Formats: sequence, structure tokens, C-alpha cells
Amino acid sequence: MYKVIFVFAVFMMGLNSSYASHRLYLKKVYSLYNSTGSYILTCKFYSNKVEITENTGTASSLRVEPTAFSGSTLAPLIRSASSRSLLSAPFNVCDGGSLWTRAYRANGTSFTLKKFEDCGQTVKTRSGIAARTLRNIVERYCFSK
Repeated sequence: MYKVIFVFAVFMMGLNSSYASHRLYLKKVYSLYNSTGSYILTCKFYSNKVEITENTGTASSLRVEPTAFSGSTLAPLIRSASSRSLLSAPFNVCDGGSLWTRAYRANGTSFTLKKFEDCGQTVKTRSGIAARTLRNIVERYCFSK
């Protein structure tokens, strides 16, 4: 009986560590469409890596980069940022593309850190130091052209 419990406990620990390494913490999508074509940049942040995909409409590339942070660094920032308000301001940049950056809670639900779309729309930015820190981490690894 104890062997079965021990094997089950080891199995569950393996699942938890596997989940932690595959858990999505942050995601950014930047897209630009103009007369020369399209450009889409997608970045997915996990506990130990960032997957960066660039798509130009005719070609696509994926690169994976190790990070200087861990899930244990991001999780408290995400918890703190989720309680802050989303501020809106005019966005008068035209032909600048659209962007959204989201943070993912441990339960898989997400919330907006930053979002802007077309000319004449509003830019929405999550307030607070934790949200700003998360946006800075995203931009460090995944900057828009």
C-alpha cells in the first residue's frame, strides 16, 4: 500500500513540475498590416523560456530564448498586477499596428496589461508598478519593430 502511495506522490510531483515549465505566464501579439505586407510578432513567456514567432506573410520563424527570470518571479507580479485598474487614453497614432499584452493567472484566466489597436482608438494600460515591471520584461525579450 505504501509503495502505491509513494509512486502516486512521485507521479504527481512530476506533473506539477511539468505544468510549471509549460505554464503560460505572459503573451504579446503585435501586428502591422500596410501596403508592403503584413508582420505579426507573437511572444509567449513560460517559466524558463520565451518563444518568439515572427510572421511576415511570406515567411515565418520561431526562436526560443532562455530567460533570466522564473515562474516564481512572475507569479507574484501577476497576482499584484491583476488587482490594479485598466487605464484608457487617446491613441492617435495611425498606421502603427496593433498590440496586446496579457498576463495569465495560475488558473489559466488572463487579463490585459496593454492594448492598442487602430488610429483614433484608445490605448489601455494596466496601472501599478507590478504591471509596469511585467511590460518591461516583455519588451526586453519581445520588442515591436
